[in-house]
Amino acid sequence: MVGQGRQVLLDAKALGIKTRQLDRLFHEFCKLEDSDSHKLDLDEFFEFMKVERTPFMDIFFMLFDKSKSGELSFNEYVQSTWLFLSSSDDNLASVCFQTFDTERSSVLEIFEVKYMVNMVWKFKPDWATQVALAKLDLNEDGFVTLAEFVLLYRHYPCLLQPLVMQRKQMRKRIVYSRFWRELAEARVVNFASRPIFDLLDRSDDLELSVAVLEFVAARPDVPCHYSDRWRDALAKRKDLAAKKTDIEADIPDEALTEEQLRRKYSLPNKTSGDKNKGLVKRDVSLYLDFEDDDMLMLEDDTRLNKLISTMKSNVSAHERKEFKKKKKKLSHKAVTPV
Repeated sequence: MVGQGRQVLLDAKALGIKTRQLDRLFHEFCKLEDSDSHKLDLDEFFEFMKVERTPFMDIFFMLFDKSKSGELSFNEYVQSTWLFLSSSDDNLASVCFQTFDTERSSVLEIFEVKYMVNMVWKFKPDWATQVALAKLDLNEDGFVTLAEFVLLYRHYPCLLQPLVMQRKQMRKRIVYSRFWRELAEARVVNFASRPIFDLLDRSDDLELSVAVLEFVAARPDVPCHYSDRWRDALAKRKDLAAKKTDIEADIPDEALTEEQLRRKYSLPNKTSGDKNKGLVKRDVSLYLDFEDDDMLMLEDDTRLNKLISTMKSNVSAHERKEFKKKKKKLSHKAVTPV
């Protein structure tokens, strides 16, 4: 049958999609595909889903489209729908962050996170989202880690609210909602927050991520000052990475750290197998399971601890300022003699 090739079966197995679930997805795909090219046109797809084709929707559904033609094969359709529709709330925050993290460092500049959230809101975030974005810079270091963003999202779900509503609508239109909830539960148990490219063992993940972000940045509904500033930040990081590589090339191997050696010789990260689940997890922070606030509190990370304590405080910084002003005024008030 067209579309049910060997690579589709291998990728589906890597994503934990069972054969009966894959057949059901293929049945839905056949309803919308072009009978000649056996590909799915994204404009028709979003029209059928009754969902607007926003910049962030383009990112999710064109991430695996190398040609950026706006058409998906069945395998690309399976990967895209699994990436978005099988995500739990925490996973959704991780997926958004990891898509913009083109260096796989689990750290983004504050501007990049604001650019990402504004894109979700079609660059018209509501007041609550603006308040949440203002929290990002409270530690004043200029960067946001993956753990910080997921934690911030848990306290302020409004950050990605449009995506949550679109996910809900699309789950109803593709198979049914329970089908995706089951996949979401299995995804959390088996893969936690691991990126889809790691599960598929793809070597072109960085190129695909940068290409789709560049493509979306060129959309007419993306303000120029946002896209230009994002490109500048990307170019600066590339220059710094090139300089770092040049410097490391001249340093003797015995003087390099383990991470620098891996980077110099393009060695993979250390992995450790899990015999019970048959999983291979890399030794990096982005696979953390963000289920326990107390666990995060105990980590030796002053930026994260400061962010948590500030967000959990019932009194905002603005309210504290106002209170100090009032207190100051009262202290200077003259006492009326009796």
